[in-house]
Amino acid sequence: GTDLSGVSTFLYWSKSEFTGVDATPAITDDTETLTKENSGLGVKASMSAGEGATFSVGYSTLKVEQSASTNDNGTAKTKLIEIDFSYDLGGGAKLEAGIDKKDGETLATGSGSADVTASDTTTLQAAIAFSF
Repeated sequence: GTDLSGVSTFLYWSKSEFTGVDATPAITDDTETLTKENSGLGVKASMSAGEGATFSVGYSTLKVEQSASTNDNGTAKTKLIEIDFSYDLGGGAKLEAGIDKKDGETLATGSGSADVTASDTTTLQAAIAFSF
């Protein structure tokens, strides 16, 4: 993260890998082992809008690649856009509001190929927080 001319910018990158994960329920005799690789990238910028107000915009992606011993192979991608606003009400109170738009995919296994299920979610949130 960095702060340039009143704009705070954060950039992140992540990568993880899981190997040899048993993906079958305990009640079956079949054994399916998975290898999953997750990678993500995101950026968020925040700036003061004056008079105790802060405005933020963020974008992130996540990619999951899966390979399995039973050909349940596939790739799922998720994108998230977020817009947030906060306002200092004074006396330890703060108003926070935001909207998130998530276009996601998930992988389901067990059918011989990984089925990709898409979802589109929009979340609107608002809160008043107090600190003493």
